[in-house]
Amino acid sequence: MTLTDEQSELAEIEFHTHVDSLVRKAFDLIDSDVDAAEALAQKALNLAETASDNLVPYQKGIADSCNTLASAHYDLGNYSLSFRYGARAYEYYDAMLQHAIAANTRRRMASCLQYLGEYSEALDLFSQALEHALQANDNQQQGAIHNSVGIMYQHRQDHDQAVYFFKRALDLFEIQEHAAGICMAKANLAASLTHGQEHAKALRFGKEALDLSQSLENPRQETFALQLLGDVYFAQEVYDDAREYYGRSFELAQRIGQPTAERFAIAGLGKVFMATSQPEQAIIFLKEALEKSTGQKNRDHQYQCMCLLAEAHEMLGEWRLANSYLRQSIQLHKAIFDDQNEARVANLQMLYKTRLAVEEAELQRQLRAQDQQYFERLSDLRNEFFNAATHDLKNPLTAIMLSTGLLRHKLRSMAPSLVQHLNSIEHQSKVMRELVEQILDIAKLETGRAIAPRKVHFESFLQEVTEQFTELAHDAEVKLICKMPPQDVGLEVDPIMFRRALTNLISNSIKYTPRGGNVVVSGKVAADQSVLVSVTDTGIGIDPDDLPHIFENFYRCENGTLADSDGTGLGLSIVKTIVEQHGGDIKVTSVPGQGSTFSITINPDAVVDCVVTDC
Repeated sequence: MTLTDEQSELAEIEFHTHVDSLVRKAFDLIDSDVDAAEALAQKALNLAETASDNLVPYQKGIADSCNTLASAHYDLGNYSLSFRYGARAYEYYDAMLQHAIAANTRRRMASCLQYLGEYSEALDLFSQALEHALQANDNQQQGAIHNSVGIMYQHRQDHDQAVYFFKRALDLFEIQEHAAGICMAKANLAASLTHGQEHAKALRFGKEALDLSQSLENPRQETFALQLLGDVYFAQEVYDDAREYYGRSFELAQRIGQPTAERFAIAGLGKVFMATSQPEQAIIFLKEALEKSTGQKNRDHQYQCMCLLAEAHEMLGEWRLANSYLRQSIQLHKAIFDDQNEARVANLQMLYKTRLAVEEAELQRQLRAQDQQYFERLSDLRNEFFNAATHDLKNPLTAIMLSTGLLRHKLRSMAPSLVQHLNSIEHQSKVMRELVEQILDIAKLETGRAIAPRKVHFESFLQEVTEQFTELAHDAEVKLICKMPPQDVGLEVDPIMFRRALTNLISNSIKYTPRGGNVVVSGKVAADQSVLVSVTDTGIGIDPDDLPHIFENFYRCENGTLADSDGTGLGLSIVKTIVEQHGGDIKVTSVPGQGSTFSITINPDAVVDCVVTDC
């Protein structure tokens, strides 16, 4: 069953809405159930890609699904997969010129490379992300990018550089008055300053981040700020305060259902109990943190928890358990290392393919530019040839016509056969001159620079063109009529070229209409503001076999009376080119023995307001 346009449009809207809904649900689930989010986003991607009856794949849905999958795999620590989905999403966002979200996607891809140890490539992608953010004039996204670069330097233990970029991010967020960004930048500053042993500054920024998150009523950022202050106090060995802030972070994360923050807070409490020589309590918290890390598939945190558990059991003299956790940690570390190497290899292969694709695209662009230059030069050479050839032909033709005129004048008394020869020379010279002029016209029109529109009054212009043929029609005993209801509108056309098209049609109609016939020229502005001009005759008509070809260059009708005419076969081709370069269309209907109608339609853009005195 074929759907109507309206049904198809409604089906497409429903399809897009369904995909968008799945993507939103998936994105909302990332923090609470990342596995479910990944499954839902994959479902949305499959749906957006395959579509269904009479529906095309939903490109924005594909991009958003891939972006959500990239975010989910990033949280799962699957950085290679996250990078691949992000790269696919980026292609769509970049093509759709959605610079803000393209910047965000590129930023996450850079962060993936950072975790895979590809720091130079990560910096390159951060730079590209920044370009998109600048194009979008988005200070907030620029701040987020500087913040991510700061995190990269933080992971590399280059805390001076990290502090520089976090401060730059803070400046950009403050320009935008983006409170959540300011809070994040201050929290990250506190973290880097803690690692740099600048505890007083770290505490100041950490407390400012906590106050701001509370004023924003943003519990997610509040849990992070609380955990961060726990880290600062832990680094200062102020363990009671560290325990307090880790505990508050844990309670809040548990209340709002933020398992990642909950895991970090529990691990923090385990570290505090370890530092205060309470291994039994430490084991309780570290086991819970390990269980949550395993459930969330975060192997880096699993490794850290196993190392701390091995140390705690060693403190208790439980060597067997300590050795068990140590072996597990070694195996996990090896698996992480192997996976990271495998991911690096896969990523390098992908980067290599990407570079090849970019180089191929650049080569194709250069070839297209060379082709364009070649065809432009070829077009120029062709035009130069036409101009030179036609002008060189016109000069001898003019000399021939002048010579025949002088010969006729000098030989006043000539034999009838000589007169006939002179008449034939003059006639064929005129035909040849017309052919040369038409070839030159075609060459000019094909350059696309022959049309120079200006405003003319529609009614008076059409009447004036028709009146030119009054005498010709009278001599041919053909009735010429101009049907033109008052049209107080202007027409944006090239008056010389448009006149050329109309005169060709009117003269042909008179030429091929028998004595006593009619030629009617009519014009009007249609309801949609398009201009309609038609030339109708009661002439000999056109054979159906010839009708599809009459606008072709040099086409001559081989049937009927038209075959005996002296036409060049270029006139109607020129008419069609002129009409099309005015943004219009020309059609013909004809019945042999009854006549023909040539109809010109010019699009509404050519119609302008016009006062008679102004036109």
